Amino acid sequence: MIMNEEAETASDIASKDDFDRVYLRLAMCSSDDQLQKFTNANLVSIITFVMNNTQYTNDVGELLSHYNRRVRSNENIRFPVHKLIKIVASRNAIASNLAMVYLKYSKERMGQEEQVKLLPVYLETVAAVADDEDQANRMLLLCLPAFIALSKSDKRLWPSFSLSAPCTSRLLRFFSCILAFPSGQPDDLKAIVSAVSNGDVSYLYGLSPAEFLLIAQNYLSGSFQLTESKVAIIRVLSEEFVEELRAFPLFVLGSGAQINVVDDAAEAALKKVDM
Repeated sequence: MIMNEEAETASDIASKDDFDRVYLRLAMCSSDDQLQKFTNANLVSIITFVMNNTQYTNDVGELLSHYNRRVRSNENIRFPVHKLIKIVASRNAIASNLAMVYLKYSKERMGQEEQVKLLPVYLETVAAVADDEDQANRMLLLCLPAFIALSKSDKRLWPSFSLSAPCTSRLLRFFSCILAFPSGQPDDLKAIVSAVSNGDVSYLYGLSPAEFLLIAQNYLSGSFQLTESKVAIIRVLSEEFVEELRAFPLFVLGSGAQINVVDDAAEAALKKVDM
């Protein structure tokens, strides 16, 4: 369950002295309950403190490194997702990157129902950062579990969406990257990643080096399942998630995946297209 984000009164970190006191509070946390209360009261304040106090970036990084060691694998700890999303939408580079860390942790701790409920908010954030390709794609990676859930549910049960033009363009580009991304053995993919990182690969299946590396790194880390995501994208698009004319090229792309379940989903979607 997404935690009650108003359960604790947020701390106000206005100075380095305030920050040092928060650091001490973290050191004193000796149970999950205390760590959760610390998270509720302080995590967002720690991140927003650095927005206007960049001279303390290293101090904030040090505190959060200690914090992360305690929460990264502790699935009992929940994070203030909606407040973290607002930080990403604020477009402050340092704070947004910090917030994304905890949104990724949250993705692994939420069930399908929570993922689907958050999808409209995630897509609004994609629209807000649409001109930042990397940040928008990181947000869309967070959306994949929700799209997988939608692909297996009745469209009448889907939440309402309002897709702006910038969000739609970014979404379709991301979908095309996932569909075009090669399926293969992890060791082979790791070799390609190494070559791309060194600038030694010129053909990347239509993806830019940044797009390829982001998807590859998340796939190799187990952040998402590639085949399941490809099928989900096709099935969601076939339910008129966007205009049929804009979805059609992605169906064609999916039909050449050379993975039976993906090819079958794409062929079924193409048969539904009213040409």
